[in-house]
Formats: sequence, structure tokens, C-alpha cells
Amino acid sequence: MTYTVLQKAYNQTIYKNIIKQLTKTAKSEKGIGEVLDKTLEKSGLAAKGIQIEDVANMFDLKIYTPNGERFFKSVNDQIGELFITEFEMNPVTKPFFKKLFKNGYLRVNIQKQVGGLIGPTFKNGKNAIFMPSSKKILLNTEKIGYAGFHEIGHAMNRHLSKTGKILQNMQATKLLAPVLLMTALLTNKRNADNPPQTKWQKTKNFIKENIGKLTALSCVPMLVEEIMASVKGQKLAKNILPKEIMKNVTKTHILSAASYSSFMLITGIAAFAANKIRDKIAHNKK
Repeated sequence: MTYTVLQKAYNQTIYKNIIKQLTKTAKSEKGIGEVLDKTLEKSGLAAKGIQIEDVANMFDLKIYTPNGERFFKSVNDQIGELFITEFEMNPVTKPFFKKLFKNGYLRVNIQKQVGGLIGPTFKNGKNAIFMPSSKKILLNTEKIGYAGFHEIGHAMNRHLSKTGKILQNMQATKLLAPVLLMTALLTNKRNADNPPQTKWQKTKNFIKENIGKLTALSCVPMLVEEIMASVKGQKLAKNILPKEIMKNVTKTHILSAASYSSFMLITGIAAFAANKIRDKIAHNKK
């Protein structure tokens, strides 16, 4: 409860303000989509199959099947389909989704659910993303166009940098955060009168005593890779855009870094606080 409350408080205050400023700053000039396409070509990413899926160019579709049936595919549906395709192509999630989607009807329904949940976020320019498995960059160039350089930076990390690719693969370490927290919450605090005896007890005790630091550290690969993407995107933009526009691109990258840095810090603080309050409750019950 402590962890959740602190995370929600952060989302409604610091993070919400960062995203508000980011959306305002990253709103681009006309023609930024063409500039991003040219950037893909110059960086060598277009030759590797990287494409930009611009939500600004999407519109609701009425599609006819070979049987003459007509069905409606909204912009949200199309965004949902992009995410489902990414999951289907990802080596880790591919086996699960292959079994799940043996029924094509189920795929369409899940696609609609996913699109309904996250579609508005991308339509309103609240987020942009690089999809490594399907080689797509999804964003709305009219709402958050300057963030495209950051996403191109992610693509460069994946396809043009060994270090960047390793860091992207290491981002799964952030999934350790809930495991570490649960270990700490299920471990009783030990003292000199009741020291840990076995290696497992010593490991759990170490996790409990350092839960805030360990939880924050689990996010470090993500943070480093995000900063690398911003640096690369910044260099690309600098060679293409005039100085007056570069100010907004620079601010976009600074705000992006701030969002990930603050996320890492609040995750560590929330885990630390949750563990402390848990121990306080357990001690009082004794």
C-alpha cells in the first residue's frame, strides 16, 4: 500500500508535470515527419528496415474482406495491432502469443482492448516508442514530433551499437524491483541476537537492508540506455535542424531524462518506505 500510494502521488505530481512540459515542448513544426524520415536514411537505419508509424497520418478505416464483409478499424485498433504484432515478433513473448492467437477472433478482440487502453496516449502525444522486434517507431509527429529523434536514438542503440543493444536487453532487470520488494517484505528483520545463519538468510537480509538502493539500481540499465538514445538523437537533430528549433529538441531530451531519473529515484524511495513501515507494523504486533 505504501509503495502504491507513493507511486501514484509521484504520477499525479512530478511525473504529470514533466509529461505536460514534454508534450508542450516536443510539439513540432510542420514537416517534421519528412525530417525524421530523412534522418532514418542518413543514419543508416532505413536500410535496416526501421520505419516510422505516424499516428498523425492514421485515420479510421472501413475494410472489406474477400467475402464482402465490412468491418471498422479505428486509429486505436491500428495502434493496438502494432503492439500485438510487436509481441508476436518478440522472441521472448512469441511462443505465448502464438498459442494464444490460434483463434484469430481472440486476436482481434485483444487488439481492440490494447488499442482502447493505450491508443489515446499516442494519439494525444503523451508518449512515443521504438518497437525493436517489428522495427517500428510509433509517435504522433503533430503532437510530439521532436521526441522522434530520441526514438531514433533507441533504434541506433539496437542496430548500430553493441553496448546499446546489451543495455536494451538488460532492461529486464527493472522487473526485479517487485521481486526484491516482495523478498524484503516477507523477511523479518534480524539483529545481533538473531543473526542470519545460512547463505539464503544472509542474501535475504542483505536485500532487506538495502532494498531502496537495489530497487533503484535495477532501473540503471534503462536509465543509461535512455540517456544514450537522447545523446544520439541530439547529435542527429543538430546536423539537420536550425538553432532556434534545436532549443526545443534539447529541452525535450532533458525532460525525457528527468522523467526516467525521477522514476528510478521514486521507485527506490517507495520500496525503502514500504519496507520500513512493514517493519514498524510487525514490531508493534510483537
